[in-house]
Amino acid sequence: MQTSPLSTRLRIGLGIAAVLGLLDCASLFFPPTEPGQVGPPVGILVVGTLLGVVTLAAVLVAWRSGRRAAVWVVALTRIVSGLLALPAFVFGAPAEVQQLVAVFVVISIVAVALMLAPERRRTTIEAKG
Repeated sequence: MQTSPLSTRLRIGLGIAAVLGLLDCASLFFPPTEPGQVGPPVGILVVGTLLGVVTLAAVLVAWRSGRRAAVWVVALTRIVSGLLALPAFVFGAPAEVQQLVAVFVVISIVAVALMLAPERRRTTIEAKG
């Protein structure tokens, strides 16, 4: 079990991931797409909601304990959630939906990058002489 103090970048990444997880949870409350209409099927909405719940639980564990494994779970759920959103570009979703998905995916990438970026180590250079 590896724990570490949370850097500012990690806290920001976890905060963004928590907001995205909440948005994923809210997706279940949207009406399902009728057959023949463009939109996510019910299964994708359910999986998205489950990913949101796992994200929120892992964010809570990571925030409280600093466990790197929990941070990796958050990153993994955000990556899978982003991948589940990509079919909007393939199956002819309206332009507004594609723009929203693009923003969602970019924000997910930023959150993952912030969470997984290596911490900077400060070094002290001593002058000899």
